[in-house]
Amino acid sequence: MPRKKINKELWNNEPVPKNWDNDPEQFIYQTDKLQIIQNGLDSLPTLTISSVQLEGDVKKIISWVNDNDLSGGWSKWNTIIGNSFIELLKMPVEEQKDLYSLYKESMIAKLTNAIKCLKMVKKESNNYLQTIEKNMIRTLYPILENVKEHPDYLDENITYYEQKLTDFKAKHLGHYIFMKPYLQNVLKALKDDGKENYLKDIITNLFILFDVNDSSKIDIDSVKERVRSLLNKMN
Repeated sequence: MPRKKINKELWNNEPVPKNWDNDPEQFIYQTDKLQIIQNGLDSLPTLTISSVQLEGDVKKIISWVNDNDLSGGWSKWNTIIGNSFIELLKMPVEEQKDLYSLYKESMIAKLTNAIKCLKMVKKESNNYLQTIEKNMIRTLYPILENVKEHPDYLDENITYYEQKLTDFKAKHLGHYIFMKPYLQNVLKALKDDGKENYLKDIITNLFILFDVNDSSKIDIDSVKERVRSLLNKMN
């Protein structure tokens, strides 16, 4: 039997309150070293290690923008890349994988709990509706109309959470799993900038500058092959 998924959220290095286990609309993992926060299932987690952008990171972004003749200057691309992606670029890939693993398990647990709660509320709501209908008098009409809307609202949320749960379960724990959504945003911006035919070389340059997975320590053809494989998996 598969091990039951549990919520591994932390707040100031301590487990979060138990009622947070039922709320998939937020995620927090805060230790002495880093903080990961997500507000809303359709947003990306925000990863913070340093509250101030490091001068070395700024210089690397400037170099990347200039080397690849990107329009709009470093400030535009610094915003597109974002602090979370920069932190992931600098983080060892095994650590990224471990962080995503606990994030994935926590979200599966939270979504599973939320779906169970919503189904329980739907059952009670249906019982409440039947009780009103069996004891109908004129003054209950406004309540009846309101309660009739509850099942549709609950069904919408159950369906939404079930789809998100399916999506999380389908994600495989590859080395670059955490950075892929951020990289996808950068790729879109590069395509909008007319660089679609140069994506592999531009991302290779970025990986070498930030030494992603020791990219600066191996030959450039090997880095290009890693990037090519990564980009192919994202298509």
